[in-house]
Order: sequence, then C-alpha cells, then structure tokens
Amino acid sequence: MRHSLSPFRRGAVAVTGGVLTPALAGLNSPEGAASYGTPTIVLSADYVSGAVGATGDPVVTVTVGQSGADASALTVAASASTKSSVAGTGNVTVTGPGATRQVSVAAQGRGYTDLTLKVTRVDGRTATKTLHYAASTAVQQGPGARYFTGSSDASAAVDAGVVLAPPEGDES
Repeated sequence: MRHSLSPFRRGAVAVTGGVLTPALAGLNSPEGAASYGTPTIVLSADYVSGAVGATGDPVVTVTVGQSGADASALTVAASASTKSSVAGTGNVTVTGPGATRQVSVAAQGRGYTDLTLKVTRVDGRTATKTLHYAASTAVQQGPGARYFTGSSDASAAVDAGVVLAPPEGDES
C-alpha cells in the first residue's frame, strides 16, 4: 500500500504495525505554532536594603528572557513575601520594558523578608528568583538626608596616627 503526505505538511513519519503515523516531531501541533523555551530571570543583586519611608533606595535590575518569545511579552511581578509586615508583594514595583526591568521595594516595617520574583512566559509557564530584602527604621532627618545602605570594609581606611580608646573602666 502506498502512502503520501500533502506537499504542505511534509515531515517525518513512522510505519508501526503497517500503519503510517506521524513521528514524534511535533507534527500533531497546529501549523506555525511557536515553540517557547524556558523563561529565565537573573537579578543584578540577590540582596538589597532600604528604609521605611525613604526615597532613593537601591533598585535591582532584573534581566528576563525566553527563547522563541519577545522579552517585552514576559511579565515580572513579586509573587510571595516571607514577612509582609516588612514588605509585601504590593510594595514591590517593577518598571521598564523589554529584557531589562527595574525592581524597587517600599519598606513597610523594620526587619528582613525574602521576596519571590516571578517571570511568566507567554504560554503561562514561570521561573522564579528570591530577592533577600532588609529594611531599617524610618530616616529621622529631612528628605534630603543620605541613608547609606550596603556594606563596606576598612580596606581604604587612612591611618591618622592616633589610636582612640575609651578610658579604663568605661567600656560602655
């Protein structure tokens, strides 16, 4: 028995038990259906800190992508918080189009929380990353005050030639 395929749907076939069947190469999918890869999400920093009521707290750059899809079609949002009294999902703002987005967090209270950031691809599948967030109490000075965040070390310290120590018996 002779079998043929339409010239418009050529592809691999297999003969199993005398029956002509499409090979497992996606021939059963609709013509022109897109094949999307796994979405990716990369954070510029895993840890970020801020202060309650502060302006200008650090932001985290989030890079998203997915093979077979335009990055602007992907959505990024906070999907969970381990301690919403510090910062909940509603306190996370994602801005920017395309593959590079900016994530900022508005602290609600002092403490630590882990925020789950989720990228959702066009077919509904997701990928997540955890952003560790630390919040300090409200800045007490005016809005122009600087509030330093992050970490530092003494590797750039300048020797002043003087050692300052508390008087003996007064280590408080």
